[in-house]
Amino acid sequence: MRDASDADRGLTDRVLKSYSGIEEPRLRSLVLALIRHLYAYVEQTELTDEEWEFAWNFMGRIAAVPDRNEFLLLGDVLGVSQLIETLNHAFTLVIHLPAPSRHMPQRTRRGVLGAGAGGSPFLFLRRRFRIMSSMENPS
Repeated sequence: MRDASDADRGLTDRVLKSYSGIEEPRLRSLVLALIRHLYAYVEQTELTDEEWEFAWNFMGRIAAVPDRNEFLLLGDVLGVSQLIETLNHAFTLVIHLPAPSRHMPQRTRRGVLGAGAGGSPFLFLRRRFRIMSSMENPS
């Protein structure tokens, strides 16, 4: 794999500069990060003309489906939808136990048993949970 030349870096910098005028800060951040990551991907994988042509033909075929959002389905198939759900709707649960344990901290299958302030025990669970309203269907 070759390193990016000064010309490659110059192109990346020019493209980033052309999008740096987006007024909304979050949108600007998202677009600039996408450009940086996409350029890094192309350099890392040494994407060929044929592979790039396949990619944009694939995206064109997805966009041509009129009655379904195929891009959303692709995100599901690639696991991106689940990653976004996990990152945005997960939290860590800490359970305070009623009695101290003699063997703290100790690892359990689901977390770490440890001592909190004043020696009170707690169980730190390394699981992700989703908070649902009573109106949501979990299926």
